[in-house]
Amino acid sequence: MGKIRKTYSKEYKLDVVKKYLDEGWTKSEIINQFKISSSMLYRWANHYKNEGIQGLEEKRGKC
Repeated sequence: MGKIRKTYSKEYKLDVVKKYLDEGWTKSEIINQFKISSSMLYRWANHYKNEGIQGLEEKRGKC
């Protein structure tokens, strides 16, 4: 059986990304406050920059 991974809402991801990109929170502040990895933060930020809010929608399990 596979590992169960936590999913985050698009609104949650948007809040995190906006704090990082618009409000000037540091990577360390984001990681410590929201308990996410730096790679997850960078992935969310890149998806948001490239695709807007649609880039933050859950992609796992979609055909």
